[in-house]
Amino acid sequence: MPEPKVWMLEWHRRWTLKIDIQAALRAAEIEFVLLDNDVIATNIESEQNLDQVFQLIIYQWTAGNEQDYIRLMITPFLEKPENGYSVDLVYQVLMNNHQLPIARFIFDQDEDLAIAIDINANEWTQEKLMASLGILLPYADHYFSELESLWGNQIWSY
Repeated sequence: MPEPKVWMLEWHRRWTLKIDIQAALRAAEIEFVLLDNDVIATNIESEQNLDQVFQLIIYQWTAGNEQDYIRLMITPFLEKPENGYSVDLVYQVLMNNHQLPIARFIFDQDEDLAIAIDINANEWTQEKLMASLGILLPYADHYFSELESLWGNQIWSY
């Protein structure tokens, strides 16, 4: 018997999870746009700085262990400086990741700094989505000015 095609396995896994992120956002009255490949984008306003708006990206992804997750990611949290990130900023990001129980700082595909929360797809609920948003925004507010102040210091590039 031939092995199933990879895309068939991926389609089956996503179909059986029955995750409808768009319906959850509509139910919460959150406006969004659908980007390519079922990636959702929306803007969320800072609770501390009314002039600050963060771009939130939401998508489903599969980890190396074939576990599915829903990722909520504020990106770019800080755009990559032309000459690379400062040593102080990278050190502080690593320290923050060690202290954060749920969210973590990551680099996105453009090498911009992002902050993200992953929800295990097997535990997906609209309530978990809203709770994760309720955690992610205060973290972004809390760490933005601290990390932005380190943005232009001594350069480190990876």
